[in-house]
Amino acid sequence: MPEITTSRPTPRPTTLLLFCLLFLAAAAATTSLPSAAERSWLVAWAAAPDSAGPPFERQSIRQIVRTSIGGSRVRIRLSNLFGTDTVRIGSIHVATHARGSAIVPGTSRLVTFNGAPTVTVAAGAGALSDPVAFPVTALQELAVSFYLPTRVATSTVHGTALQTAFIAAGDQTAEAVWSKAGTDTSRFFLTDVEVEADGPAGAVVIMGDSITDGVGSTEDANRRWSDALAERLQADPALASIAVVNAGISGNRILNDGVAPFIGPSSLSRFDRDALDKPGVRWVILLQGSNDISASDML
Repeated sequence: MPEITTSRPTPRPTTLLLFCLLFLAAAAATTSLPSAAERSWLVAWAAAPDSAGPPFERQSIRQIVRTSIGGSRVRIRLSNLFGTDTVRIGSIHVATHARGSAIVPGTSRLVTFNGAPTVTVAAGAGALSDPVAFPVTALQELAVSFYLPTRVATSTVHGTALQTAFIAAGDQTAEAVWSKAGTDTSRFFLTDVEVEADGPAGAVVIMGDSITDGVGSTEDANRRWSDALAERLQADPALASIAVVNAGISGNRILNDGVAPFIGPSSLSRFDRDALDKPGVRWVILLQGSNDISASDML
C-alpha cells in the first residue's frame, strides 16, 4: 500500500488577520477599558531594541513612525539598553512627517525631559519624555528628531526598521528638510511613542520574529502584517480604540537569546519590557517559534 502523507497548509495573511480580529473582538468583550470619562496613556507605536549599533558624533537623527491610534498629547521613550556609556541626547523635536526627510512646516514641537530640553541616559537605562501638546490621528506619520552633541561609542538599535532614518551633521532637529542627510534602515535609541487617548482605549502587543518584524515587506510603506491589522481595526468603529504595537525582532527566539545568525534577547527575557510594562496594554499575541526549531542545536 502506498504511503499516505498529509500536510497542514501554511496560514495565509488574510487568515492570520481574521484570527487576530476574532481574538481581539472576543477579548474586548471580556477585558475592561478605562471609562469614557478617563483619559489614559497608551503606547501607539514601538520598536523593540535588539542589539548594539554604530557610533555617532555630533550628529542628528530623524526617524519616521506611524501611530496606530490617535490622541491629544504624545510622549517619547528612548533607550540606551545596549550602550556601554552614558548617552547625552539633546534638542529633541516631534513633527508631522511630510515626505522623505521633510516635515510639515510649523508642526515641529520641542520635547522635554523633566522640563529640560536635553536628557542623559545611563548605560542600560531608558528615558520617558514629558507630555507634548501634539494632537495626532490614527495612522499618522510623525518625525522624531534628536541631536547627539557628544560622541556615542555604542548606540542601541532595532536593526530591521523597514523605514528610512535620516542622519545629518550638527544640530538640524528643527530644520524642515535635511538636504545633505545620509540614510540608514535601522531604528536608533527610539523605542516608543505614547499617546494620551481621548477616551477608553487599549493596546495589543505582538511579540514575534521576522514575520512580525516585517521582513520582505516594502520599505517606507507600512506594509507589515501588524500595520494591516491596525488599518483593519481603524476601519471598524467598534475596534478603533485598540492600538497595535509591533514588538517583533527578526531572528528572535522564545527561550534563548540570539546566537549568530540569530539576534536579540529572547522573548522570555524581554517580555516585561517590550510587552507588559507598556502603558495601556490589554492583550498580547505571540507569533514565533520557527527560529527555536531551526536553532535547536544551539544554546
